Amino acid sequence: MTAARRSTAVLMVALALALAAPASTAGDDPLLRVVNRDLHFARQQLRRTLVEVPAGAYPQETGPDGRWTTTGPGRWTSGFLAGSLWLMYQASGDPSWSRAAGARQAGLAGEQSNRSTHDLGFILFDSFGKGYRLTAADSYRRVVLGAARSVASRYRRSVRAIRSWNNPPRTPRSDFRVVIDSLMNLDLLFWASQHGGGHRLASKARKHALRTARVQVRPNGSTYHLVIYNGRTGAVKRRTTAQGYRSSSTWSRGQAWALYGFGTAYADTRVARMLEAARRTADYFVSHLPADRVPYWDFNAPGIPHEPRDSSAAAIAASGLLQLSQLESDPDRAERYLATAREILSSLSSKRYLAAGTASRSILLHGTADRPSGHYNTGLIYGDYYFIEALLRYREITTGV
Repeated sequence: MTAARRSTAVLMVALALALAAPASTAGDDPLLRVVNRDLHFARQQLRRTLVEVPAGAYPQETGPDGRWTTTGPGRWTSGFLAGSLWLMYQASGDPSWSRAAGARQAGLAGEQSNRSTHDLGFILFDSFGKGYRLTAADSYRRVVLGAARSVASRYRRSVRAIRSWNNPPRTPRSDFRVVIDSLMNLDLLFWASQHGGGHRLASKARKHALRTARVQVRPNGSTYHLVIYNGRTGAVKRRTTAQGYRSSSTWSRGQAWALYGFGTAYADTRVARMLEAARRTADYFVSHLPADRVPYWDFNAPGIPHEPRDSSAAAIAASGLLQLSQLESDPDRAERYLATAREILSSLSSKRYLAAGTASRSILLHGTADRPSGHYNTGLIYGDYYFIEALLRYREITTGV
């Protein structure tokens, strides 16, 4: 047995011992104690980030020295620091986190009128939207409504979908690109439609989700990352990938986006086809996880077990599975999704994946942003955000708080 396999075996024995029997009370739950420890570490890392990263700069991924590399407000990752700060406020009620979140999201407000991207859900709903839910500040609601209208402007009736990416140079003008990630921006539209934005926002989001379920989910529940439509006719031109191994493979973060996004769409609409898509994509993800429950960057990467992992895909899936476990009407499925989420959180909390004791400013190690472009084995701000969200969801499920 190799050292890597021995390490995995030891980890899984520990997971089995910790998770084999349900805790008799929340106070007896060993994972809950780990969750509280992780939240303490997250607070430390976020405070360090606030000191080191100036306002107007937005963390994206860690560099070789462990410090954050940053972007401007238009990058899809720009809202996750403020979102993480809002989650800390949710967790603690400490108003210093609310003040920090408000300050860090202020520079993003102008993005509400940005019609060149579908990612305003990531940028503004995970920041201003979280802030509104926690403070009821009407100025935050207005930013979210502006963002929803901008995203909805990218809807094309002939395709029955919202354009994700603009066309690269020297490609046909009629091409219409939709990525599986787009599902995560639909909650913005569903929410806005109920908070002053009108029913058309929800209608566009619903049609997009149903179209994605029909076109981008394979019969076995795996997903295509990118679909290129003919924007004039709505016909599918090509199913492919941009960040996965190859067109026929399954990019693990895309699969996590799918199970989370379809689950949220079901929560927003109660349309049965959304739940069916969430189940199929979740079942594929769960059944293809390696022993330690943290996926490789692509489920079909050729060099497994020597391929990079993606802790961000694990964190996204854990949060999505926790949500799905509470929406699921089938008790066996609900238990399976909850148990898998517990296993993922336990693994991410181990020394292998948690950044405690390292130079990294992130919370999680071993994230893969884009393996084909050489961005892997780093901390990722969105991996941290969804990890915190999953910790809080687990705590709420377990304790009701």
